[in-house]
Amino acid sequence: MDNIKFETIWVDDSFFQIEIECNNSYIQSCACCYVNDFKIDELINSIEGYLTDSTIEPQWAVGEKDSDLDSVFLKVHKKDLRGHLQIEVYMEIADSAYPKKQTAHLYVNTELGCLYEFSKKLKTLKNHTVETVVSLNN
Repeated sequence: MDNIKFETIWVDDSFFQIEIECNNSYIQSCACCYVNDFKIDELINSIEGYLTDSTIEPQWAVGEKDSDLDSVFLKVHKKDLRGHLQIEVYMEIADSAYPKKQTAHLYVNTELGCLYEFSKKLKTLKNHTVETVVSLNN
């Protein structure tokens, strides 16, 4: 089943590490990224902005392309007028076993209601508790 899952795996006072796992029926990919409350609020606000004005396609980025750390880029696309959406996911995974970064580019199917619930659940990541899990399509 298509899904995006965020899980807190390490916590500090001012930032925390999350594992972002994305999958569809063809591929599964994971990246570990460092974020803070501001980055989570940025994603929440982007989604909530889309829910009030569907002409704006939400985007969110953690990390930078071609850096030494994992990076994740998300962009929401309207699939049809019935509330079906696709989230475009691009990941760069810094794997020390390989000389070059591993990349994944996939699309995760979801619905407007699931995206709304996801934006509400994202706030729990700011509790800074290890093993907090937030899923898009569950």
